[in-house]
Amino acid sequence: MPNAATSKKILVGITTYAGNFETRLILRKVLRHFRWKNGSSIDLLVVSDGPIFDPDIYRYADYVFCRPGPSGLQQGELDSLHLILDFARSRGYDYILKSTGDVILNTSDWVLKVVEMLCEKQRRILSTHWFTAESWITGTKFFAADVDFIERVLPTEMDSPYLEDVFTRSICKNFKIEDVAYLIDSTTGESHEVKHELSAWQWEHAHRLYKFINLDDPTSLVEKVFHRRCLYPALRIQKQFMRTWANASGKIRGNQM
Repeated sequence: MPNAATSKKILVGITTYAGNFETRLILRKVLRHFRWKNGSSIDLLVVSDGPIFDPDIYRYADYVFCRPGPSGLQQGELDSLHLILDFARSRGYDYILKSTGDVILNTSDWVLKVVEMLCEKQRRILSTHWFTAESWITGTKFFAADVDFIERVLPTEMDSPYLEDVFTRSICKNFKIEDVAYLIDSTTGESHEVKHELSAWQWEHAHRLYKFINLDDPTSLVEKVFHRRCLYPALRIQKQFMRTWANASGKIRGNQM
């Protein structure tokens, strides 16, 4: 007998941006890992703040939208959320599961597990407390929610520096947040920082490739060894060199003023 999640139409929306080589490679690997853990039956939409040229992204994702961009981290995220919502509404999806292009969950069928938990908790949105524990500020990096709820509470503009604050205030205008939100008391940080459900789902988030633990699990041994022993160290050295160069250039300019 199908559970509540498998009987519903789910859209996974992943937001990203047109970043550097490492950012783009993380996105490709995240999407490959997503398909490895969730199969091909889950509909996946990627929304980018800026262009995506990598053909593998179009192979792993069912749909790809590229906004002109860049429009900034907070405003860009809100604009991408509206595109995800509009697409979900127009195609008759029941639930949206939103994530980002630098997050994996290393458990099988995790999309269904997250939505099933949302249904079991009898809430409208599942996310995390943001900023601090028990803050009741709803995180927007990762959440699952029913489409009707998101359509009602998604803000139309930024009137505060942080999207999480704007989103939470919008929810509270319409609902008592404790009645509609199941928030996990865990940061959506790196793997060693998460607790509770995110830990059980083996959450990993990082801006640098070498910090991921299981991102390369679906790949061949040859690729794993080459990337771990050669590519990732080279990217770290390049990053450190660029940081040192920027600091030195800044000091030189400061001395010349």
